[in-house]
Amino acid sequence: MKNTMTKPALMIVAGHYAMEVLLRRMPDVVAVYEVVGCRRGAEALALLEQRQVAILLTDRKLPYGASGLKLAKTIKARSPHTIVMLIEEAGLEEVEKAYPITTENLEVGVDYRIRLPYWEHDLAATIAGVPLTGSA
Repeated sequence: MKNTMTKPALMIVAGHYAMEVLLRRMPDVVAVYEVVGCRRGAEALALLEQRQVAILLTDRKLPYGASGLKLAKTIKARSPHTIVMLIEEAGLEEVEKAYPITTENLEVGVDYRIRLPYWEHDLAATIAGVPLTGSA
């Protein structure tokens, strides 16, 4: 009998493929989620129109001057059940100045902050620990 259930989507929005490749190699992640990669915020928003996304994992700094915080705010407004994980490059002054973390920014709905560098097993455990309620 064919399995007609689809896995919830984990959408990674980053300007590079490394994180997407890493997530696709994590058995605890791919057992539960379909990993979907996007390079730009506009691509992520278009995907959100087509399907529900359980988890958004986005870089704080996106290509072409885009902001992961602004993307998170937009996605939370359209899909409040989506869990937002923000990847931060710790200690890079230029990133801190251009994309500051403020109370206002955190109020946009960032549920988890992941500081680089990180251990792969810690990232997998964080993702695996996210409750699936409210997603399809």
